[in-house]
Amino acid sequence: MSAPSPYLRPGFYETALAAGRHRDIVGGRWEETGRAQMEILRGVGLEPMHHLLDIGAGSLRLGCKAVPFLAKGHYWGTDASRDLMMAGYA
Repeated sequence: MSAPSPYLRPGFYETALAAGRHRDIVGGRWEETGRAQMEILRGVGLEPMHHLLDIGAGSLRLGCKAVPFLAKGHYWGTDASRDLMMAGYA
């Protein structure tokens, strides 16, 4: 049986955010992965007038790339941790 997800451990997000590690929560290579995600979406036809719903947006790794590309109000992100999203937005 696998160990429970660290994301479910009490204080997981708070500890990471307090240490300034909000980008590490979603895995390494935050900048490179965000760029790669955006390239894939554009490669399959994402255009500025489209809408994008980012479920599990985390620290906005994709959001930071999608918002400047998409028309105003066309990116929507959601995550279990509002604080994590706000840290990514800052």
